[in-house]
Amino acid sequence: MRSTIDLPTRRALHMSSVELGECSADAAATVIEAVSYTHAMLQAFGEGIWFVDGPTVSFYGFPYPTRMAVVRLPDRTLWVWSPTEINDELGAEINRLGQVRELVAPNKLHHLFLDQWIARYPDARVYAPPGLAKRRPDLRFAAELDDTPRAEWQGAIEHVVVRGSFAMDEAVFFHVASGTALVGDLIQKHDRDAFTRWRGLVMQLDGMVGPDGSTPREWRATFLRRKQARACLDRILDWNPTRLILAHGPVFTHDAREVIASSLAWMR
Repeated sequence: MRSTIDLPTRRALHMSSVELGECSADAAATVIEAVSYTHAMLQAFGEGIWFVDGPTVSFYGFPYPTRMAVVRLPDRTLWVWSPTEINDELGAEINRLGQVRELVAPNKLHHLFLDQWIARYPDARVYAPPGLAKRRPDLRFAAELDDTPRAEWQGAIEHVVVRGSFAMDEAVFFHVASGTALVGDLIQKHDRDAFTRWRGLVMQLDGMVGPDGSTPREWRATFLRRKQARACLDRILDWNPTRLILAHGPVFTHDAREVIASSLAWMR
């Protein structure tokens, strides 16, 4: 049986194919604004891993939740996934855990708060998923993620770049010690009751709400190389994850492999 930690009421963003492929950072900055900050409290999720529910942002009228994760590596430095907005309270909690050494984004849409983290932790190395360095030439990146294991976190964190789409690739990560998979936009399970009227209809038609939520349908349609996507999914399932942190949905304390397999069954 699946075990989840329910989120507070959430709203969601409908990502059109244009937004997935061509929306510039400057354009995004003009339409995204923070509308609420839930809390900046690190929540322990397993051995050496925490998550934070960040601010809700508004994109074209669709409020959208944000979530990040922090992993303490064997050398006691910190690896931060999908950084959300950082304030002094969160910064103090992060600093008590250790020194921020690595910053990673899961895909080219998760970049809004990277500049804040770079300013606060100038010695941290920043890693771009495919496409982000081109979108954000104003940011400095140590490297672009590919299928090569990173020596900086080898043995502690594994990753797969999910390919097959002409619009966007996503890096999915796995924290070995806690058995936790980290997924950005590839699987979305927003609160069904968070939407009203046409927004609710849009989100349901796009396949992003409730227990059956998955990849936005217009993004699925861009996966013309399904065989390549299936090979990536098989590598993720080979990790045999037990826990799952979603950027947009609940977090799962059990049966993560089953959740991932069922949510991405459309790749088959």
